[in-house]
Amino acid sequence: MYLRQIYFVLFLNQCILSDRVHHTKHENIKIGALDKYIIWRARESSVNKSKLVGMGVIVESNIILTNSAQDFVNTEVINSTEIKRTPFIVYGKIENLNKLRFEDRHIDWRKAINLPKTYPPQEFEPKLALIKLCHKIPLNSRYAMISQLPKRTFKVGAKCVVLGLARYSSVASIMKADIVELDQCRSSMPELHESTICVRMHYNHKQSHCEQIIDGSPLVCRGTVIGIGGVLKTCNSYGPRPFTGIFYHRSWLHTKIAEIIANSPVLEEQSPLAKHVVLFGIIDGGQKHPKGLGVIIADDVILTHYAEDLTQPRMHGLSESTTGFIVYGVQHIYNLRTIPRTNEIIWIDAKNFDGPYHPGQYKPQIALIKLNSTINLDSERAKIIPLPDKNMIDGAECVVVGLGYEMMDKIVAIKAVILNESYCKQEIPEINYSAICIDIPNPMGDNDQCDYFTGGAPLICDGVLTAIVSAPCINGKPRPCTGVFNFIHWIQSKEKSFRLLSSHSPLIKPLLKLISFLLLRLIIQIQS
Repeated sequence: MYLRQIYFVLFLNQCILSDRVHHTKHENIKIGALDKYIIWRARESSVNKSKLVGMGVIVESNIILTNSAQDFVNTEVINSTEIKRTPFIVYGKIENLNKLRFEDRHIDWRKAINLPKTYPPQEFEPKLALIKLCHKIPLNSRYAMISQLPKRTFKVGAKCVVLGLARYSSVASIMKADIVELDQCRSSMPELHESTICVRMHYNHKQSHCEQIIDGSPLVCRGTVIGIGGVLKTCNSYGPRPFTGIFYHRSWLHTKIAEIIANSPVLEEQSPLAKHVVLFGIIDGGQKHPKGLGVIIADDVILTHYAEDLTQPRMHGLSESTTGFIVYGVQHIYNLRTIPRTNEIIWIDAKNFDGPYHPGQYKPQIALIKLNSTINLDSERAKIIPLPDKNMIDGAECVVVGLGYEMMDKIVAIKAVILNESYCKQEIPEINYSAICIDIPNPMGDNDQCDYFTGGAPLICDGVLTAIVSAPCINGKPRPCTGVFNFIHWIQSKEKSFRLLSSHSPLIKPLLKLISFLLLRLIIQIQS
């Protein structure tokens, strides 16, 4: 009886010391169970020639946790030329990691905050960094989810796994690991910080952990990311390796995450102003090509920045069968094939203030699209926005209602900052007289209006249509918009001509055919 009690006490003590982890078993985790929490970082800033060399963990929809990252907010000077680099991350991907494709889910970033005060950090310093993405990752239970920060530490003997990159096959890998005493790592790296988690990897004769663990590789115990590792200058395939323990730096992480969230652009989804906005584009060769946004100013007229006049498609290098389309009354535009036909209208005729060709980014950009049929107006989904009766008032609260995710996602309202006219002229000397310059609030220095403002989107100040966003944009510069009130007479005269044309359309087509016939006969007579 006493012997049984002694054995039970010994067993209970062993369970407590080992954190109740079975020594003979590791977590039966496959990479598919964890890939939704991780992202991959690229070395180059071009999608065409990028190599994935780092990892990270999604801790917020626009924040990534990794081991170390350079802050790219400021420009670099290379060969006397200022270059502003924009790296990116890829999410929802575990195969073919040796190259990127345009169809990969990728998001740009510029801002990084590192735990160490200097970059790059010393090898023995605790290494954690937060990357602020330019856009939010669209969270999805299949390929993108937030990983919760650990709520406790794990003791020596815990059986864990480490995620990495199988370099020869270019696929995500998963390696078994045991937490061991910190002294085992300090035997070769005596200056390691107290927050270090020392891990001994299981030996793999095909490819050692030295070849698979990359910058940002996460250490996962019981489904929780508890540490972040990285590449070592000197790596022993048979020796232990350090990971920075996340729990020990939870205060710093919570503070910096809150700071990033507070300084991120506010993209108001389900905005009541979205009902005024349409997406327009062209259909060429059976394919739909989005061109920009516009606003409904009549049940059959759209105001935008520029649109090709498809009554003369050859002038724009398009086929004779090319037509235009608009999509209205929807909040999501990430897949045009799923848009109901009832929310789509065809158009051909368009009139631009500065002639049929694109006027250039700093000239007035204002255009009208005449729809072939009328919009089914609805106070909830599709509504006319009145034209302004005066210029913008100083100090007005303004938003741009557009696609905050690069032409293929949700219609959102984004706060815009109206810039001083003299500052705008200083930044863009070629700017036209009617332009209003805007930018996005930028307290951390990493936001760029090119990431958020779409050509043709309306600038609405205090609920009044004020301007139309011009295109294209230039990174690091203010964004010109064309003030609507300055062109109110042109807009009204073109609307009137559209209505006149529509009322006489039954007579015009036969008349045009007759004129064409007479001209053809005249040409034949001259030639003979």
